[in-house]
This record gives sequence, C-alpha cells and structure tokens, in this order.
Amino acid sequence: MRKILVQDQGTKYFLDEGGGWTIDASRARNFPTSLNAIVHCLQEELGQVQLIVRIDGAPPDIVVPINEERSRAAQDFTAYLSRER
Repeated sequence: MRKILVQDQGTKYFLDEGGGWTIDASRARNFPTSLNAIVHCLQEELGQVQLIVRIDGAPPDIVVPINEERSRAAQDFTAYLSRER
C-alpha cells in the first residue's frame, strides 16, 4: 500500500483531512497522487511543506521538499493544464 502525505518541514506535522495538522501519520490525509498533493498545496498556499511517499515494505520514506521555486514551476504547469482543457 502506498500513501502520499503532506508534511510541514518545520514542525513535521502532517496535513489532516480537515485541513489542520496532526503529529500522527495514521490520521494524515492520503492523496491519490503526488500531483493532487502539490496542487492542493498551491491552492491552499501551504509553504515550507514536503511530500512524504510511504510504500509498505519499502522503507525509508521518499521525501520531496516543496520550496518556492518548485511551487512556481507547479503553478505554471497547472496553468498550462487548465489552458489545454
């Protein structure tokens, strides 16, 4: 099983289903894809976060920091996708 979570880089808390933060990864929101997680972070203007990809039986976690430069690139990509539809 795979989980894609959003984690605050400073506090290490995870984004939960209600839009709040939890220290408990089992209560964290699980996104269907990393793109969904990135778009959510952009829409909610979440800064200094990272994606955590957890795959059962395949430690360690994959950690992808989302910094300002990556966020701008993702915004450009999201805008491009919107124009294509």
